[in-house]
Amino acid sequence: MKKIIMIVFAITAVVCSSVLNPVSIKASDIYFTNQNGVTLSKDQYEYLSKFFSYDTLYTMSKSGLESLKDENDLHSINTEKYIRVDEWYDRNGNPVSSTEKEVDKNTAENYKGSNPLKSYQTSHTTSMKKISMQVLAGNDSRIVTITNKWLSIPSTKSYDVLALRPETRSCVINSASLMSAYQKYDGITIGYGSSSENVKVKPGLNGDGGVGISMNIPDSTSDSLESSLTVQFFSGAKIFEVYGTYQHAASPVTLSQSKSYSFSSAGLGNVLYYSNSSIRSKYDNTRGLYLNYRYGEEFE
Repeated sequence: MKKIIMIVFAITAVVCSSVLNPVSIKASDIYFTNQNGVTLSKDQYEYLSKFFSYDTLYTMSKSGLESLKDENDLHSINTEKYIRVDEWYDRNGNPVSSTEKEVDKNTAENYKGSNPLKSYQTSHTTSMKKISMQVLAGNDSRIVTITNKWLSIPSTKSYDVLALRPETRSCVINSASLMSAYQKYDGITIGYGSSSENVKVKPGLNGDGGVGISMNIPDSTSDSLESSLTVQFFSGAKIFEVYGTYQHAASPVTLSQSKSYSFSSAGLGNVLYYSNSSIRSKYDNTRGLYLNYRYGEEFE
């Protein structure tokens, strides 16, 4: 195992491992077909749906899902946070400031929303979001999914960012086959692959690499909003640590501005570092999520 890990670590900006050859399924056994044409039998779908949502499986890359479809001994750990976001606007409707704080599940899920509080000079809105992250352990890889679900729709709709930054002992690579993402609003699902201009990938081994995606919230969003990012990191180490973050733009930003970050423990959510303070201040600075997977421990 150590020899294999050393070979994997030596390659960062190229494909680190071959993807399993797809196993054909008879047409009569096809139960599920995703947007990239990958088919699953009923048994395969029901097993993988224990770990992934329908939307994640539906938008997953061809190579990513092919590498998972015959797995039958996966283990996962999970974490989640509920965040209250308060946004203030001037009398012309321009964003002035925002704050965020962690709340308990009951408070977030029972928040009904209210009409914005308005005065002569300012207005104020409150929104709730749930951020969850999962590490799924396979053979010499760790598959990480981070998902943000708005429990009430935010007022500011611009380029929000989802990102993952593994610590040491993992391989971040430039590969179009090993990441996928989606944004689902009002029942409409948009899938993303790593060839999308919205994606940023930084190869690395020592906590300075990661994968991020900027997603523009459609102005018409009114009823539901969810976004998710899934990335396969190569690691056979006994300890795998990863930080994840969802940063909401409380003021309008361009796609280029939203991607002007590096990956750093000193960044927003311990992931996204914006050297330009004027861009950094546009995001709500939600605290990040952290998971530590230890090989050999019993998980779900």
